[in-house]
Amino acid sequence: MERELAAQSTPVLQPAVEEILDGVGAPNRWIVTTQTGEKVLFEAQVEMSGCLIGEVQRDGTADVTAAGWVLDGGCHALDGH
Repeated sequence: MERELAAQSTPVLQPAVEEILDGVGAPNRWIVTTQTGEKVLFEAQVEMSGCLIGEVQRDGTADVTAAGWVLDGGCHALDGH
């Protein structure tokens, strides 16, 4: 996924991140663009096997981590957990 993000024309914005997540089988996602617009943050369920969690800078620099489910189910860790 990081290669696909880096290959995008800049600035890399939320629609590009959504398209790539769709391509890797992660249709159930939580995505937010920071208020200043410098990065896109996401947490996405990948099929039934786990989660992808990461951020993408406008220049395409990405930090993506595979993770497991949170105790409440799903990928989004609610505040306070």
